Amino acid sequence: MIVPDHQGPRQAYAEPVTAGHIVLDSVRAAARFDHRRFGESRVGMFGYSGGAIATNGAAKLIGSYAPELAPRMVGAALGGVPADFQILVGSMNANLATGLFHAATFGIARERPEILTKANHAAQWIATSPLKNVCVIPEALAGQTFLPMQVLSNDPDPFHSDVAYDIYRITKMADKKAEVPLYIFNGTQEFWIPAVGARNLFAEQCRLGANATYREAFGEHGIAAVTGYPEAATWLDSRLHGKPARSTCRR
Repeated sequence: MIVPDHQGPRQAYAEPVTAGHIVLDSVRAAARFDHRRFGESRVGMFGYSGGAIATNGAAKLIGSYAPELAPRMVGAALGGVPADFQILVGSMNANLATGLFHAATFGIARERPEILTKANHAAQWIATSPLKNVCVIPEALAGQTFLPMQVLSNDPDPFHSDVAYDIYRITKMADKKAEVPLYIFNGTQEFWIPAVGARNLFAEQCRLGANATYREAFGEHGIAAVTGYPEAATWLDSRLHGKPARSTCRR
């Protein structure tokens, strides 16, 4: 089992291209470390929430970044995936999830510094203060401030700027087909990361001709991580045992 540090050397939390590259590089590294044990076996990927960002990125980048791994990659299960950051503007900003939303924005900015052109003095202070490297618990607790991202921007409507639309496009990776069967699941009652994003990801991959399956699980983000896990794990286990995946896309 490989648990890659997919945030990378700059801790670029939520940036899918960087995360996808690191996940695929970790598979390469394991193969080089011990080719006999790890260089020829089947490989499956599993990620939830932030981990699903990395799994989604890796699945979409296999063909262009690591085509030599494609024959070994048998499946990717991803749940509660923030597949479209434009949706999250409405579901995570200025509410109890706002701390995590800010952390994701600053994390992406570490690889996409054009975001920082929209930062005012308060945002610049946060980005250079000890707060810049806090972990998930203080990030979550910061949601109690209900602080909207707009107060950290020099643009009164930063989410409808050219920079924002460019970031939405880059991070969505909507033109890239996953070169591995996908199992996508999301909580039906999810409100932080609405199921519409996962449904749209499934529809996108079906249009591109990918082998994909979509399921909804009972609960919001935390509960769905538990209720959706057994079926997702069983699906991935079948792929690792060499059983072909049946797509649920309508052809």
